[in-house]
This record gives sequence, C-alpha cells and structure tokens, in this order.
Amino acid sequence: MNIGALVGGSFGLVYVLVNAGALGSPTGPVLQVAGVLAFVTLVVLTFRGRGAGPGERPHFDRLYWLVVLGEVAAIFLGSQVLNALGLPPLPWVTIVVGLHLLPLARMWKAPVLGRAGVVLALLGAAGLVAAVAGGSAAVVALLAGVLPGVFMLGGLLRGAARPARVAA
Repeated sequence: MNIGALVGGSFGLVYVLVNAGALGSPTGPVLQVAGVLAFVTLVVLTFRGRGAGPGERPHFDRLYWLVVLGEVAAIFLGSQVLNALGLPPLPWVTIVVGLHLLPLARMWKAPVLGRAGVVLALLGAAGLVAAVAGGSAAVVALLAGVLPGVFMLGGLLRGAARPARVAA
C-alpha cells in the first residue's frame, strides 16, 4: 500500500472541498463531488496495491520531521503576515506545501514529488499575484486551492491507474 498516495490524496481532497465552494453553484458542488469520487477511487486502487510509484519507500526519520516542522512554521508565520496585510493566506499555504515537497523528493529519490512541488508552488504564486492585484476570492480559491487539489488528485490517480511494475 502506498501511504504517500493516501496522504497526498487526502490533502488534494481537502483543497478541493474547502475551496471549490468559492466558485459558486453549480461549479463548486460539482467539483466537490468529483473530488470525493476521485479520492474514493484512489483509496480503492491504493488498497488493491496499485500506484506504488517510483522512488524509495518513504521513511519518516528526523530529517522528514524537520522538513514538516519548517513547513508548519513557514505556513504559520507567512499566514500571519498576509492576514496583517489583509490578504488571504491560502496562496502562501500552497506555495509552502509545494516547496516542502522538494527536499522530500531528494530524500525519497522520487523526482515526481519535486515536479509536483514546483507546480504547486507556481499555482500558489499565481494565487498570491491574483490576491495582491485585487482578484476576487473565487479567482484566488481557483488558482491556489482548487487547481492544486485537482492536480494532486489527478496525478495520484494517474499513477495509481498505471499497471504495477514487476521486478525482473
């Protein structure tokens, strides 16, 4: 079973569920239902032993926890600054979530995590630019919340749907 797929899928689902509502009806609820269906499919495929993916099996050692601690601290501090400036913290959260994947990609020899981290950080940056430029809450939620969630769920589903590799 791929714990990483379940963790990533859970975060992708939360991104979609929490942020799609800002898009209004019917788009928001449709995306939320699609997110739930995608996650359920991912869980089923994961428990069937699919989607193990490349790289080393994740190990949750001291370095991992330092990365997570840095992520939590950066999210907290950056969110405080953005709140003080009257800006939504969501884009910053997405930037940090993306950037925290970069050291994990190296630790676990999983370049796909690094590529995903770059995409997430860029989507967060786009959301931050939109927020600073006075974009609507829906635009910020789409760029920094819904699209990252769809990207995570879609990428994990794509990986889980691939035929399992057999060692020769």
